[in-house]
Amino acid sequence: MRTLVITPTYVEAENIEEFLRRARAALPSGDILVVDDNSPDGTADLADEVGAQLGRIEVLRRPRKIGIGAAVRAGFDLALDRGYEIVVQIDALHEQRPFTALDRRQLTRPERSVPQLPRIAKMRDDACLRVVAVGQLE
Repeated sequence: MRTLVITPTYVEAENIEEFLRRARAALPSGDILVVDDNSPDGTADLADEVGAQLGRIEVLRRPRKIGIGAAVRAGFDLALDRGYEIVVQIDALHEQRPFTALDRRQLTRPERSVPQLPRIAKMRDDACLRVVAVGQLE
């Protein structure tokens, strides 16, 4: 299944490299989208550098701080436009210990892949994680 991990960022330079490396290790065949709200600390540039090393990481640079809700919507719009089947949204905040409970088996369990309607499943309280199975709505 085609999977996209979306992480909205603003001033995450301290965390973004570790986050992206852990995300890639947890989901080697998935794509990663960093949606950055013009972070003044260079988060987007760092994400581009790590993406060049790891591959399949894209940075969507927004012109100003618009907010997390709009960033997530932009990521989901891109996912829908490109036909992803699974979309994962997770914050890159270091203190939330992203991906401690996430592996490929959890992303591809059949109960998380309901094609008739989007499904949101919280994988772990401290991971700020949403998994949505994207399919055609009837």
